[in-house]
Amino acid sequence: DEAFTAFTLLLVLAAACATAMIGLSLTLGAFLAGLAVSGTPFRHQVQTEMGPFRGLLLSFFFISVGLSIDLPGLLRNLPLVVIGAFGILTVKTALGYIAARMNGWSVPGATQLATLLAQGSEFTLVILSLASITANMPPALMGSLIAAIALSLALAPSWAMLGGKLSRELARRKQVTMETSGEPAGERPVIVIGMSAAGRLAVDALIDFDIPYIATDGDPDRFLSAVADGYNVSFGDAANMKLIEAVGGSNARAVVLGKARYEVSKEVTPSINRRFPDLVRLVAVETIHDLDRYLELNIRAHL
Repeated sequence: DEAFTAFTLLLVLAAACATAMIGLSLTLGAFLAGLAVSGTPFRHQVQTEMGPFRGLLLSFFFISVGLSIDLPGLLRNLPLVVIGAFGILTVKTALGYIAARMNGWSVPGATQLATLLAQGSEFTLVILSLASITANMPPALMGSLIAAIALSLALAPSWAMLGGKLSRELARRKQVTMETSGEPAGERPVIVIGMSAAGRLAVDALIDFDIPYIATDGDPDRFLSAVADGYNVSFGDAANMKLIEAVGGSNARAVVLGKARYEVSKEVTPSINRRFPDLVRLVAVETIHDLDRYLELNIRAHL
Protein backbone atom coordinates (compact mmCIF):
# COMPACT_ATOMS: atom_id res chain seq x y z
CA ASP A 1 0.00 0.00 0.00
CA GLU A 2 2.79 2.42 0.87
CA ALA A 3 4.56 1.71 -2.43
CA PHE A 4 1.31 2.35 -4.31
CA THR A 5 0.84 5.73 -2.60
CA ALA A 6 4.49 6.67 -3.13
CA PHE A 7 4.41 5.79 -6.82
CA THR A 8 1.22 7.82 -7.32
CA LEU A 9 2.83 10.86 -5.70
CA LEU A 10 5.95 10.30 -7.80
CA LEU A 11 3.86 10.28 -10.97
CA VAL A 12 2.15 13.57 -10.08
CA LEU A 13 5.37 15.32 -8.99
CA ALA A 14 7.31 14.03 -12.01
CA ALA A 15 4.64 15.28 -14.43
CA ALA A 16 4.55 18.67 -12.69
CA CYS A 17 8.36 18.89 -12.81
CA ALA A 18 8.38 17.98 -16.50
CA THR A 19 5.93 20.74 -17.47
CA ALA A 20 7.85 23.25 -15.34
CA MET A 21 11.11 22.36 -17.12
CA ILE A 22 9.58 23.20 -20.52
CA GLY A 23 8.24 26.54 -19.29
CA LEU A 24 4.67 25.56 -18.40
CA SER A 25 3.02 25.55 -14.98
CA LEU A 26 3.34 22.92 -12.28
CA THR A 27 -0.44 22.74 -12.08
CA LEU A 28 -0.73 21.72 -15.72
CA GLY A 29 1.61 18.77 -15.14
CA ALA A 30 -0.36 17.59 -12.12
CA PHE A 31 -3.57 17.93 -14.12
CA LEU A 32 -2.16 15.85 -16.99
CA ALA A 33 -1.03 13.17 -14.51
CA GLY A 34 -4.54 13.07 -13.08
CA LEU A 35 -5.99 12.64 -16.56
CA ALA A 36 -3.60 9.77 -17.25
CA VAL A 37 -4.49 7.97 -14.01
CA SER A 38 -8.24 8.49 -14.45
CA GLY A 39 -8.17 6.35 -17.58
CA THR A 40 -6.66 3.33 -15.79
CA PRO A 41 -8.27 0.55 -13.71
CA PHE A 42 -6.44 1.96 -10.66
CA ARG A 43 -8.39 5.23 -10.62
CA HIS A 44 -10.65 4.34 -7.65
CA GLN A 45 -7.75 3.11 -5.52
CA VAL A 46 -5.77 6.28 -6.34
CA GLN A 47 -8.78 8.42 -5.42
CA THR A 48 -8.99 6.63 -2.07
CA GLU A 49 -5.26 6.86 -1.31
CA MET A 50 -4.96 10.52 -2.32
CA GLY A 51 -7.99 11.68 -0.35
CA PRO A 52 -6.06 13.11 2.64
CA PHE A 53 -3.50 14.85 0.37
CA ARG A 54 -6.28 16.31 -1.75
CA GLY A 55 -8.09 17.77 1.25
CA LEU A 56 -4.92 19.28 2.72
CA LEU A 57 -3.66 20.81 -0.54
CA LEU A 58 -7.11 22.07 -1.47
CA SER A 59 -7.25 24.02 1.78
CA PHE A 60 -3.86 25.58 0.99
CA PHE A 61 -5.14 26.51 -2.45
CA PHE A 62 -8.15 28.37 -1.06
CA ILE A 63 -5.97 30.11 1.52
CA SER A 64 -3.64 31.32 -1.23
CA VAL A 65 -6.59 32.60 -3.27
CA GLY A 66 -7.94 34.50 -0.29
CA LEU A 67 -4.57 36.07 0.48
CA SER A 68 -4.21 37.25 -3.14
CA ILE A 69 -7.40 39.37 -3.02
CA ASP A 70 -6.97 43.13 -2.69
CA LEU A 71 -9.83 44.03 -0.33
CA PRO A 72 -9.75 47.84 -0.93
CA GLY A 73 -9.72 47.23 -4.66
CA LEU A 74 -12.54 44.71 -4.28
CA LEU A 75 -14.74 47.25 -2.53
CA ARG A 76 -13.99 49.93 -5.13
CA ASN A 77 -14.95 47.62 -8.01
CA LEU A 78 -17.63 45.57 -6.23
CA PRO A 79 -20.29 45.81 -9.02
CA LEU A 80 -17.76 44.65 -11.63
CA VAL A 81 -16.66 41.77 -9.40
CA VAL A 82 -20.23 40.58 -8.74
CA ILE A 83 -21.15 40.80 -12.44
CA GLY A 84 -17.97 38.95 -13.37
CA ALA A 85 -18.60 36.15 -10.85
CA PHE A 86 -22.18 35.55 -11.97
CA GLY A 87 -21.06 35.81 -15.59
CA ILE A 88 -18.51 33.04 -14.99
CA LEU A 89 -21.10 30.82 -13.30
CA THR A 90 -23.73 31.40 -15.99
CA VAL A 91 -21.48 30.96 -19.03
CA LYS A 92 -19.67 27.89 -17.67
CA THR A 93 -22.99 26.30 -16.65
CA ALA A 94 -24.38 26.78 -20.15
CA LEU A 95 -21.25 25.50 -21.88
CA GLY A 96 -20.96 22.55 -19.49
CA TYR A 97 -24.58 21.58 -20.09
CA ILE A 98 -24.15 21.74 -23.87
CA ALA A 99 -20.94 19.69 -23.73
CA ALA A 100 -22.53 17.07 -21.48
CA ARG A 101 -25.58 16.71 -23.73
CA MET A 102 -23.36 16.39 -26.81
CA ASN A 103 -21.53 13.54 -25.07
CA GLY A 104 -24.70 11.59 -24.32
CA TRP A 105 -25.52 12.71 -20.77
CA SER A 106 -29.15 12.79 -19.69
CA VAL A 107 -30.84 16.13 -18.97
CA PRO A 108 -30.70 15.66 -15.15
CA GLY A 109 -27.10 14.45 -15.28
CA ALA A 110 -26.00 17.27 -17.58
CA THR A 111 -27.68 19.82 -15.30
CA GLN A 112 -25.92 18.53 -12.21
CA LEU A 113 -22.55 18.23 -13.96
CA ALA A 114 -22.78 21.75 -15.39
CA THR A 115 -23.54 23.35 -12.02
CA LEU A 116 -20.78 21.37 -10.30
CA LEU A 117 -18.16 22.66 -12.78
CA ALA A 118 -19.45 26.23 -13.07
CA GLN A 119 -16.96 28.02 -10.80
CA GLY A 120 -13.77 29.66 -11.96
CA SER A 121 -10.84 27.28 -12.13
CA GLU A 122 -7.38 27.39 -10.61
CA PHE A 123 -5.93 27.39 -14.13
CA THR A 124 -7.34 30.86 -14.65
CA LEU A 125 -5.43 32.03 -11.59
CA VAL A 126 -2.29 30.32 -12.92
CA ILE A 127 -2.65 32.12 -16.25
CA LEU A 128 -3.25 35.46 -14.56
CA SER A 129 -0.08 35.00 -12.51
CA LEU A 130 2.14 34.66 -15.60
CA ALA A 131 4.59 37.52 -15.90
CA SER A 132 3.57 38.40 -19.47
CA ILE A 133 -0.08 38.67 -18.47
CA THR A 134 0.65 40.63 -15.29
CA ALA A 135 2.84 43.17 -17.12
CA ASN A 136 0.19 44.01 -19.73
CA MET A 137 -2.89 44.17 -17.51
CA PRO A 138 -3.87 47.11 -15.27
CA PRO A 139 -3.61 46.24 -11.57
CA ALA A 140 -7.24 47.22 -10.93
CA LEU A 141 -8.52 44.87 -13.64
CA MET A 142 -6.24 42.10 -12.44
CA GLY A 143 -7.52 42.43 -8.88
CA SER A 144 -11.15 42.49 -10.04
CA LEU A 145 -10.69 39.33 -12.12
CA ILE A 146 -9.05 37.45 -9.26
CA ALA A 147 -11.79 38.61 -6.88
CA ALA A 148 -14.50 37.53 -9.37
CA ILE A 149 -12.96 34.06 -9.65
CA ALA A 150 -12.66 33.82 -5.87
CA LEU A 151 -16.29 34.89 -5.46
CA SER A 152 -17.39 32.24 -7.98
CA LEU A 153 -15.51 29.65 -5.90
CA ALA A 154 -17.24 30.89 -2.75
CA LEU A 155 -20.65 30.67 -4.45
CA ALA A 156 -19.92 27.24 -5.96
CA PRO A 157 -21.45 25.14 -3.12
CA SER A 158 -24.74 27.06 -3.20
CA TRP A 159 -24.79 27.00 -7.00
CA ALA A 160 -24.14 23.25 -7.02
CA MET A 161 -26.85 22.73 -4.40
CA LEU A 162 -29.40 24.53 -6.58
CA GLY A 163 -28.26 22.47 -9.56
CA GLY A 164 -28.60 19.27 -7.53
CA LYS A 165 -32.17 20.13 -6.51
CA LEU A 166 -33.05 20.98 -10.11
CA SER A 167 -31.50 17.78 -11.45
CA ARG A 168 -33.35 15.66 -8.88
CA GLU A 169 -36.63 17.29 -9.83
CA LEU A 170 -35.93 16.69 -13.53
CA ALA A 171 -35.01 13.07 -12.76
CA ARG A 172 -38.20 12.61 -10.74
CA ARG A 173 -40.33 13.97 -13.57
CA LYS A 174 -38.51 11.75 -16.06
CA GLN A 175 -39.09 8.73 -13.82
CA VAL A 176 -42.81 9.50 -13.57
CA THR A 177 -43.04 9.97 -17.32
CA MET A 178 -41.29 6.67 -18.04
CA GLU A 179 -43.44 4.79 -15.55
CA THR A 180 -46.59 6.29 -17.04
CA SER A 181 -45.55 5.40 -20.58
CA GLY A 182 -44.36 1.93 -19.59
CA GLU A 183 -40.73 2.53 -20.64
CA PRO A 184 -37.99 0.84 -18.60
CA ALA A 185 -36.24 3.22 -16.20
CA GLY A 186 -32.47 3.48 -15.93
CA GLU A 187 -31.03 0.85 -13.57
CA ARG A 188 -28.53 1.37 -10.82
CA PRO A 189 -25.30 -0.61 -11.14
CA VAL A 190 -24.43 -3.82 -9.33
CA ILE A 191 -21.00 -3.83 -7.66
CA VAL A 192 -19.10 -7.11 -8.01
CA ILE A 193 -16.24 -7.45 -5.49
CA GLY A 194 -13.69 -10.15 -6.28
CA MET A 195 -13.29 -11.61 -9.77
CA SER A 196 -13.24 -15.22 -8.63
CA ALA A 197 -15.10 -17.90 -10.58
CA ALA A 198 -18.30 -16.85 -8.80
CA GLY A 199 -17.58 -13.17 -9.44
CA ARG A 200 -17.00 -13.79 -13.14
CA LEU A 201 -20.20 -15.81 -13.32
CA ALA A 202 -22.10 -12.89 -11.79
CA VAL A 203 -20.54 -10.42 -14.24
CA ASP A 204 -21.36 -12.68 -17.20
CA ALA A 205 -24.97 -12.91 -16.05
CA LEU A 206 -25.23 -9.14 -15.61
CA ILE A 207 -23.84 -8.60 -19.11
CA ASP A 208 -26.28 -11.13 -20.59
CA PHE A 209 -29.21 -9.28 -19.04
CA ASP A 210 -27.84 -5.80 -19.90
CA ILE A 211 -27.59 -4.79 -16.23
CA PRO A 212 -24.86 -2.20 -15.53
CA TYR A 213 -22.11 -3.32 -13.18
CA ILE A 214 -18.86 -2.15 -11.57
CA ALA A 215 -16.28 -4.86 -10.85
CA THR A 216 -13.36 -4.44 -8.46
CA ASP A 217 -10.66 -6.72 -7.09
CA GLY A 218 -7.81 -6.18 -4.62
CA ASP A 219 -5.93 -9.36 -5.46
CA PRO A 220 -3.22 -8.49 -8.05
CA ASP A 221 -3.21 -11.91 -9.72
CA ARG A 222 -6.99 -12.15 -10.03
CA PHE A 223 -7.17 -8.54 -11.17
CA LEU A 224 -4.58 -8.99 -13.93
CA SER A 225 -6.16 -12.27 -15.03
CA ALA A 226 -9.61 -10.66 -15.27
CA VAL A 227 -8.25 -7.70 -17.25
CA ALA A 228 -6.39 -10.07 -19.59
CA ASP A 229 -9.64 -11.96 -20.21
CA GLY A 230 -11.41 -8.77 -21.26
CA TYR A 231 -13.34 -7.86 -18.10
CA ASN A 232 -13.73 -4.21 -17.12
CA VAL A 233 -12.30 -4.27 -13.58
CA SER A 234 -10.99 -1.63 -11.17
CA PHE A 235 -8.19 -2.39 -8.72
CA GLY A 236 -8.81 -1.88 -5.01
CA ASP A 237 -9.55 -3.60 -1.69
CA ALA A 238 -13.26 -3.39 -0.90
CA ALA A 239 -12.53 -3.65 2.83
CA ASN A 240 -11.83 0.09 2.56
CA MET A 241 -15.19 1.86 2.87
CA LYS A 242 -13.84 4.85 0.95
CA LEU A 243 -13.36 2.61 -2.07
CA ILE A 244 -17.00 1.49 -1.91
CA GLU A 245 -18.06 5.13 -1.92
CA ALA A 246 -15.65 5.94 -4.77
CA VAL A 247 -17.09 3.24 -7.05
CA GLY A 248 -20.66 4.38 -6.41
CA GLY A 249 -21.77 2.34 -3.42
CA SER A 250 -24.37 4.92 -2.42
CA ASN A 251 -26.14 4.42 -5.75
CA ALA A 252 -25.60 0.68 -6.13
CA ARG A 253 -28.47 -1.73 -6.65
CA ALA A 254 -26.65 -4.59 -4.93
CA VAL A 255 -23.18 -5.83 -4.01
CA VAL A 256 -21.98 -9.29 -5.03
CA LEU A 257 -19.08 -10.76 -3.05
CA GLY A 258 -17.26 -13.08 -5.42
CA LYS A 259 -14.79 -14.16 -2.73
CA ALA A 260 -16.12 -14.96 0.76
CA ARG A 261 -14.13 -13.21 3.51
CA TYR A 262 -16.28 -13.59 6.61
CA GLU A 263 -14.09 -11.62 9.04
CA VAL A 264 -13.94 -8.65 6.66
CA SER A 265 -17.69 -8.81 6.02
CA LYS A 266 -18.38 -8.94 9.75
CA GLU A 267 -16.11 -5.94 10.37
CA VAL A 268 -17.59 -3.68 7.66
CA THR A 269 -21.26 -4.71 8.12
CA PRO A 270 -22.07 -2.05 10.77
CA SER A 271 -20.59 0.71 8.57
CA ILE A 272 -22.38 -0.54 5.46
CA ASN A 273 -25.71 -0.81 7.29
CA ARG A 274 -25.26 2.74 8.56
CA ARG A 275 -24.13 4.34 5.30
CA PHE A 276 -26.06 2.22 2.80
CA PRO A 277 -29.12 0.87 4.66
CA ASP A 278 -30.94 -0.25 1.50
CA LEU A 279 -27.98 -2.02 -0.09
CA VAL A 280 -28.54 -5.71 -0.92
CA ARG A 281 -25.46 -7.93 -0.46
CA LEU A 282 -24.97 -11.38 -1.96
CA VAL A 283 -22.10 -13.82 -1.47
CA ALA A 284 -21.04 -17.20 -2.85
CA VAL A 285 -20.06 -19.68 -0.12
CA GLU A 286 -18.83 -23.28 -0.11
CA THR A 287 -20.15 -24.70 3.18
CA ILE A 288 -23.39 -24.76 5.19
CA HIS A 289 -21.49 -23.24 8.12
CA ASP A 290 -20.56 -20.17 6.04
CA LEU A 291 -24.13 -20.00 4.75
CA ASP A 292 -25.49 -19.66 8.30
CA ARG A 293 -22.80 -17.18 9.35
CA TYR A 294 -23.47 -14.82 6.43
CA LEU A 295 -27.22 -15.02 6.89
CA GLU A 296 -26.70 -13.77 10.45
CA LEU A 297 -25.04 -10.67 8.92
CA ASN A 298 -28.10 -10.15 6.69
CA ILE A 299 -26.08 -11.12 3.61
CA ARG A 300 -27.82 -13.35 1.08
CA ALA A 301 -25.50 -16.34 0.88
CA HIS A 302 -25.68 -18.95 -1.90
CA LEU A 303 -23.91 -22.30 -2.07
